[in-house]
Amino acid sequence: MPVPTLYTCSVCDFSGTSMGGWGRFEYLSEESVRYSIPRNSALCYDCEKVSPAEIFPDPKEWKRLDEKARSVDKKDDHFFLTWYIEMKVLQKLMRFRTAPPRCLVCGGHNFDLIPPGLPGLVHRGCGGVIQADRNSAPWFYYRDGERLPKHLYSLDGLEIKDSREE
Repeated sequence: MPVPTLYTCSVCDFSGTSMGGWGRFEYLSEESVRYSIPRNSALCYDCEKVSPAEIFPDPKEWKRLDEKARSVDKKDDHFFLTWYIEMKVLQKLMRFRTAPPRCLVCGGHNFDLIPPGLPGLVHRGCGGVIQADRNSAPWFYYRDGERLPKHLYSLDGLEIKDSREE
């Protein structure tokens, strides 16, 4: 289970949590097939929030994943292979996409991905340093029958209206 993280700026009053990225985020293809969206928390300067944002593996990362897939034992790492196959299909579907990765809240492109450990992430709004606190973020629990939110997006990364209602 992911740990909620509170992000704050050392200079200004910016703050936000990683919880906006919790839930199901999926692309919906023209054939009505759903694919998980690779995403990470980001500082979005368009919507001024900590938001989930798309991430696209670079060519070096794909090469590493291809090598791992060839060497992995199918019985021991079924989860990785299932994810890898889905990502390869998604890679083929998105080969004609020209738009860069988007913020999954506002659809903008003006964001900085939050790296693990926050090594020197500068808040462009004021020049402060973004700090992470895993002890102060609000926790929430889902009771029986409650679900994490679902979000549907086109392959261009634009949210499909009313997807939060599903």
